[in-house]
Amino acid sequence: MARKDIEQLDDEIDLREIILAIWNRKVFLIGISVVFAAIALGYAKLTKTYSNTISFNLPNNEVVARVNTYDILEETRESIFSNFYQKITNKEIQLEELKKSPLGEKLISKIENIEETDLILRNYLAKNLNDTSDYKVSKNTLDKFNRNTSLTLEGDNYLVQGDFLLELFFQINDYERDQITNEYKQNLRKKINEIDSDIEFLTNQERNNRLSKIQRIILSDKEKIEALQLERQRLIDKAKSDRFARIDRLMEARETARDLGIIENNFKKINSSKDSTLTLSIGDNQKLPNWYLYGEKALSKEIELLQLRENDESFIARVNEIDYEIDKIKNNTELKFLKSRENDALYVDRIFELTAEKNKLLNQNFDLKGVEFVTLTKSPIEKTSNSKTLLKVLLGAIVGFIFGLFVILIQNALKAKEA
Repeated sequence: MARKDIEQLDDEIDLREIILAIWNRKVFLIGISVVFAAIALGYAKLTKTYSNTISFNLPNNEVVARVNTYDILEETRESIFSNFYQKITNKEIQLEELKKSPLGEKLISKIENIEETDLILRNYLAKNLNDTSDYKVSKNTLDKFNRNTSLTLEGDNYLVQGDFLLELFFQINDYERDQITNEYKQNLRKKINEIDSDIEFLTNQERNNRLSKIQRIILSDKEKIEALQLERQRLIDKAKSDRFARIDRLMEARETARDLGIIENNFKKINSSKDSTLTLSIGDNQKLPNWYLYGEKALSKEIELLQLRENDESFIARVNEIDYEIDKIKNNTELKFLKSRENDALYVDRIFELTAEKNKLLNQNFDLKGVEFVTLTKSPIEKTSNSKTLLKVLLGAIVGFIFGLFVILIQNALKAKEA
């Protein structure tokens, strides 16, 4: 038989012996496993660990409607839940709340080096506080809204642990309330600023329109006055020209009267008795000549009066009318009213609407007191459960089984050497 075959046969014999030895000591093996399992169970009982779980889900529609009261915010169930989830799973917020809680005070009391408080508490949270949700929240969206989100805290005091989870939940609810309220105030101020900007724009627009209208009226009145003054001057110039022309005609008539020796007027002759006869041959539509009617003396007096006249205006009826019209234009009541108007906003209907809308916004009472921004589906103090007891017992039994195998192998090896 070859050497290799002999070694292989020996190996098969050794393996068969080992299995046989284990089988023969099975009672010992089972017993040692039970002993180790019992020890593990005792340890688990002495070091009992509790698991506290808090679960929450999307807010109900009433909460969303209350948050979006007055149409200032546009939150959704998902956005409210996402913000809440990101806060309650934020390690910095968890740390700050842990410091303030009885659980944190209990943990800190065991710490000798106070400077390591934050580090030790962070490690405690990382080790014991777990996010047991079925999904994670991304920055902008949630993956599965129909499932609960849960936080589980493990430790040896379920009451303190449960209180911490509840306090964390309520504190995050307060943070959420403060954030939403601040966002509401910011959006409200932004909306009011927009209204104020619209009011200012409309007021300035009305003011510019008023100033433009004032300029148009001033220019229009100026043109009207200039036209009337031009007409007035033309009338005066014409009256003066007519007066000079009349003087010339009268002077000619006076010369004629003087040459004919007619010194006095002949009105008496025209109005004489029935027996008086006076025949003057004149053409149709002609008047008696001035030299005949008035005579030299009367004509000279009239010429003198016309030459001494300093102002022809009083003899022109239209001039008085023009002066009245000019004075009326200069005292334009519409122009005076437009110039004296101090508040242009009072003359824009849209501004009244915007002001009413602004006052309505300012008088709104946005109160989120008592609102829970997520639905609490499981309270951390509703029930407690031992965690990992079975695992510890099973682990103890496995360790005992391995230890028993090790003992059997050693005993079998010692017997083989003695033989």
